[in-house]
Amino acid sequence: MKLMFNKVLKIVKAMVFLGLLFFFSNAYAQPRVISGKIIDAADASALPGVNVVIKGTTTGVISNLLGEYTIQVSGDDAILIFSYIGYEKLEQSVAGISILDVNLKQETTALDELVVIGYGTVRKSDLTGSVSSVKGDDLIKIPSSNPLMALQGKVSGVQVSSSSGEPGGAAIVRVRGVGTLNNTNPIFVVDGVILDDVSFLNTNDIASIEALKDASATAIYGSRGANGVFIITTKMGGFGKEAQVNFKSELSVQKLQKEIDVLSGREFAEVLNEITPGTINNLDAVADYDWQESIFQENPLIKSYDLSFMGGSDKMGYYLGAGVYDQDGIIPKSTYKRYNFKLNTDYQIKKNIKVGSNMSASYIDDDNAPNVVISAYRAWPIDEPYDANNNFAEVRGTGNPLAAIEYSNSNSKNLRLINNTYIELTLLKDIKLKSSYQLDYSAQREKIFSPEYYVSPTQQVTRNSLSLDFTEDRRWIWENTASYYKEIGEHRINAVAGITAQELYYESPGMTVNRLINEDPTFWYVNAALSDTVYVGDSPYETSMSSFLGRVNYSFNGKYLFTASFRADGSSKFESNNQWGYFPTFATGWNISDEDFFPEVDAIDNLKIRASWGIIGNEKISWNDRYSLIGNDFGAVFGSPELIQSGATFSGTGNDLLTWESTYQTNLGFELNAFSNKFTAEVDFYRKETKDILVYLSVPGYYGFGSYAKVRFNAANVLNRGMELNLGWREKKGDFFYSFNVLATTVHNEVLELGATSPSDSIIYAGSLSNGQRVTATTVGNSIGYFLGYRIQGVFQNQDDLDTYPSIYGQKIGDLIYEDVVKDGVINEKDKVEIGSPIPDLIYGFSATLGYKKFSVSMDFQGQYGNEIYNGKNQTRFSLYNFEGKVRDRWNGEGSSNTEPKITSLGGNYQTSDYFIENGSYLRLRTLLISYDLPEKLMEKAGLGKSIIYLRGTNIFTLSSYSGYSPDIGGFDPLSTGIDQGIYPITSAYSLGINVTF
Repeated sequence: MKLMFNKVLKIVKAMVFLGLLFFFSNAYAQPRVISGKIIDAADASALPGVNVVIKGTTTGVISNLLGEYTIQVSGDDAILIFSYIGYEKLEQSVAGISILDVNLKQETTALDELVVIGYGTVRKSDLTGSVSSVKGDDLIKIPSSNPLMALQGKVSGVQVSSSSGEPGGAAIVRVRGVGTLNNTNPIFVVDGVILDDVSFLNTNDIASIEALKDASATAIYGSRGANGVFIITTKMGGFGKEAQVNFKSELSVQKLQKEIDVLSGREFAEVLNEITPGTINNLDAVADYDWQESIFQENPLIKSYDLSFMGGSDKMGYYLGAGVYDQDGIIPKSTYKRYNFKLNTDYQIKKNIKVGSNMSASYIDDDNAPNVVISAYRAWPIDEPYDANNNFAEVRGTGNPLAAIEYSNSNSKNLRLINNTYIELTLLKDIKLKSSYQLDYSAQREKIFSPEYYVSPTQQVTRNSLSLDFTEDRRWIWENTASYYKEIGEHRINAVAGITAQELYYESPGMTVNRLINEDPTFWYVNAALSDTVYVGDSPYETSMSSFLGRVNYSFNGKYLFTASFRADGSSKFESNNQWGYFPTFATGWNISDEDFFPEVDAIDNLKIRASWGIIGNEKISWNDRYSLIGNDFGAVFGSPELIQSGATFSGTGNDLLTWESTYQTNLGFELNAFSNKFTAEVDFYRKETKDILVYLSVPGYYGFGSYAKVRFNAANVLNRGMELNLGWREKKGDFFYSFNVLATTVHNEVLELGATSPSDSIIYAGSLSNGQRVTATTVGNSIGYFLGYRIQGVFQNQDDLDTYPSIYGQKIGDLIYEDVVKDGVINEKDKVEIGSPIPDLIYGFSATLGYKKFSVSMDFQGQYGNEIYNGKNQTRFSLYNFEGKVRDRWNGEGSSNTEPKITSLGGNYQTSDYFIENGSYLRLRTLLISYDLPEKLMEKAGLGKSIIYLRGTNIFTLSSYSGYSPDIGGFDPLSTGIDQGIYPITSAYSLGINVTF
């Protein structure tokens, strides 16, 4: 029995052994699932988009937003390869494990990172041009309707200023100074579509903005690259990328940073009595009304909501985004609403064929308030807005600002559609052929209704009116390019060539009618007018351009770099003999730290020298400047009976010899990475000279164009030179991480030539105030659009001063003394000199980020130094207005003041002079952001992914001596910038937001 039992036991053991052997052999052969999380070894942050591939196969996945991945392998002998741009590649065996968490280390240099340039990308290590990049995460720190405003203080060589603080206000961008007397705006390339304006874009859809600054970077855009190029890349999913949903909500409260210091009611009454004694009998009985406080709303809101979906399959990648931006202005009836829709798709139809589309749509509903800022500034503080019957009361000097708001009805609606559809064919792995068709369509309707009303004899409308204006702007671009990329041993070649064509059509019909039968908004249509008179107008134009382009980037051994590009543009704006412009550029780079002779310095990771030279162009002039125009709005009385007969005559003189403006630019740059890439530095020295600038010059009378006729010629030259500096430090110690960045740009702007044909052409006057006075000038040897006026020497203290110093007609004791510059005993136009410039000597910014675990605090500062502002609102006076607070220190007797004249409402003290010049330098805390990453485990339980809540302040404070609302005053006309005539104030904003991804 015992023997039998032992036999049975042996059999059972054998069966168990065989069963286990069979089980494990099958387990080994069957597929297994490996999962884990991929994080940054430096700061433990999750790494989304990491490629995880089984070695020796094409099977792979991509990590999700939380850095998580799941992949199926065939057995224990499988090896996973983890790769991510900017990080060291890692190989890991999966033997005996099912969970594999990975820490990826950043590469010792980020030189293999791809940089977006025109018509392609290039490795950072191979880049020879001056290119700066701003990522989308930095852009969304600024709650603004215009993504360009987020570039303030972020890019060296780029100055961004505000045209107005009004919701939807345009940003004014200057790259490396003002290079022309005409349109100085850069171009913007959004997903391949070349645009002049990007205010319609939703900042949350943007992945990055690259600023191309030197000729090597911009010459590929030829005739349009002289003022700089910004390449904007929007977000995109990826092939095989897990679906991701992102929701962002933000609420902001706006605050007026400060009010302008003007006289109170009693102070103004005292001034009235000085100007006209006995005007106010009882100073204690006058009102004291704060007109600025009355027009500015309390706590207007900014609301924004954004929802996006991104991901892909093995053959498709997509990004779908929708957003709403709703801003109430600080002045009533200045609201701005924008609705955005974005759809980007890529399809891999076959292994070598890819098609895609990038589409953006926006709809803007914009209410435009009247310019009551200047009215509130001028209004008498002793006048109140309403009378005893609660009707609008007369406000002396300027009109009632509240009535102006009440009776204003101005609204514009704009639809914008942008689309780039392409097909890409890959040949022999190294050659790609791409054809794209780009469409930019904009349609705008503006409606202005003015009701019949009466407030005072100077503020009334005797009959209502309705104006309707329509604008249609459509353009298409067809581009065909071939690109080539090849690595042969130590040689690396990256080349592109192409041909493009484009056409622009613009039309803006409009009409005005009077006497609508009813003032209710339901009757604000042309057919509701009782008057048969309709005022109509239209101004269409059409232009086209054809281009050929090419560029070669060559790298030998990673040390020696060379770039050459060429573009030829033919524009319909010029006659056939001058229609084509040719724009070459050459650049070289040297990664000197890779040389064997370079000293072994542990601190230095990379040192690079680069230089470039090239010609870029500008054709942003009117389409009809080459034509002599005929005007048909002339008439004469003759005949029997005598009647007004319509006629036509010359209204403008053209020049069929016009050609391109050309900018010759030289750049020398240095790049340094040190201390294990914790420290980065870039320095650029640039010089750009724009030649053949188009200006209006006088022509002799025998030309037959009439007296004082001016014709546009290629005649002026302008120089800009300076230095750009960008320094950064980034480090992590345990759970603590921090970074600092400093940038600075110097600008020297000088007119070298104006091509004057007569004495009157040796100076260009501009900067017209509302009273007709012009306060800027442009002459050889000075900057563009400098302020021209008298220099103040003091105040006439007594009769001896009045007899000693020259004066202008009507001046008396207590008035300003103007310097007799030419020493001829007379004060006249010859004594006007440069009294300041709106162009800053230095533009700067610096930022810092401090973080511990899930908390982080970041600060951004920006500012400028060395420019002046002309306080035009203080000079322009047609009658008696309120005064700025500095008149409290006015002259009221000999020796009382030698800087502030006696009080006057008109007269000699209001000549253009440095009395109205103020320092435009400032330092602004642009943003202060406090954020917290909510616990991942808590979010996972809620079915969510990474979630961030944050508090942010924007434009928190501005250190400036300027008396106005903001020293940040720009202007689209380079000849007339830096003049404050009562701009809409820039506000502070305080925001609470949440960003959730799942």
